Amino acid sequence: MGFQYWTDRINAVIDETDRFSSQQDRAKRLLIRLRSSDRA
Repeated sequence: MGFQYWTDRINAVIDETDRFSSQQDRAKRLLIRLRSSDRA
């Protein structure tokens, strides 16, 4: 399970949640953290 798998999964969560839900905010933060750790 690579970076792209998790990116797709998190984006799926974001798409399924309300735009302003805390779950979506959490998913977006996780995605940002994944991207930054992938570059490190």
